[in-house]
Formats: sequence, structure tokens, C-alpha cells
Amino acid sequence: MRHDGHVKPREQHLGREELLERALALIAADGVESLTVRRLCDSLGVAPPSIYWQVRNKDDLLRLCAEEVLGAIPLPGPELGDWADQMREFAARFRRAILRYRGLAAVVVRLQPLAASVSIAEQQIGVLLDAGFPPEKAAAAFTALSVYTAGQLLFIDAMGGAYQGDAAVDTLLDRIEEAAPGPHPHIDQVNRQGLDHGRAASHVDYGLERLLDGLRLDLERGRHRASTPRRRA
Repeated sequence: MRHDGHVKPREQHLGREELLERALALIAADGVESLTVRRLCDSLGVAPPSIYWQVRNKDDLLRLCAEEVLGAIPLPGPELGDWADQMREFAARFRRAILRYRGLAAVVVRLQPLAASVSIAEQQIGVLLDAGFPPEKAAAAFTALSVYTAGQLLFIDAMGGAYQGDAAVDTLLDRIEEAAPGPHPHIDQVNRQGLDHGRAASHVDYGLERLLDGLRLDLERGRHRASTPRRRA
């Protein structure tokens, strides 16, 4: 390192694995918006051409980061339970993986389709088909679950983690009061009772559970219709 505090570019070749590891570390520390090629170069001790040998631009770098994170999510198998258990567990794993990196949820949505997303879709749709959903219902169910999970992540990320941890209720109520000074007795009541005692996470899971309930009911109705003999006119 030079005495002026800047990192002296190194001579050795920069591998993609090291590049992505450092980029993700910077995102985890300060968010996607803070990631720049210059900052990444300084952190790695390389000159910009070393970065551009691996990626074309920042979007290309973010795409590789998103692929790396999504590709590392283990896909649940039948050992975890039925199709709904597998969908629930994947949503939890997906949420934990993405929320480690502030701003990455928006990147994943914006840069679709990603290769890792296609692999996830192939596996998840297969689970739904194996459960007995007809192809058109499997496609609709996968889309509904994906859109809900993505929207949930975007909301939590935009809230800066306000729906995670014991301080969730105070953070949310402070923001409400700042945006529209009270009194708001009904909002205060439901937030105090529903988000207290670190139960904020259960609120963001509520919609997923109701969605799974509806899909399970739809599947059972379809099976019932298929097994009921049609009456002749």
C-alpha cells in the first residue's frame, strides 16, 4: 500500500471467484448503491482494466452477484414434507439469502431472467406438478408465489429491515408519525398488538400462509372434481 492511503495495483491475475466474493462483501456492508468499480478496485488492489476483463459494466457485475447468491440457495426436497412445506422452506431460504445484501432484491427483480432463477423455477414447478397441479395451475401457482415473495423482499428491503427484529414496531410507528402526525389510534392498536414481542416476522409470513392455504384448497377441489363421476343428462 502506498503511503498516501491508496492501494497499489497488484500484478497477479484477478479471478472471478475473488471478484464476486469482494463485491458481495461490499454490498453486505454498505448496500448495492455503494458498490462502484473504483471502490471495488481499491478494495482488491487492482486497476480498473482487471475488473473490466471480467465484467462489462456495473449491471454485469450485479448480475453475477445475483447469480452467485441465488445459485447458493439449497433447494428443499421431499424430505422436508409435502409441496407446501417445500415452498414455504424455499421462501424462507430465499429471503434469508437475499436480505443479507441490502438492495439486492431490486437487482434480482430488475435483471430477470437469471440463469439461477431458471433453475429454481424448473425445480419449483416440478414440485407443483408432482403434487398434482395441472400445468396451467402449476404455472399460476409458481407465478403467484414468486411475485408475493419478491414483493415481500422489496418491501422489507425498502423499510431498511424495519420488519425484522425486536425494534420493528417502534421503527414503523416512528415512520408513520413522521409521515402523518397522529393521532392514529387504530393503527397504533393493531401495530402494538400485532408487531410487539419480536413477532414482526410472523406478519410478513401471514400472506404466504394464506396463499398456500388457497392453493391447497384449489388442489383438493381439482382432485375432487376429477374423482367425481359426471352425471348423465
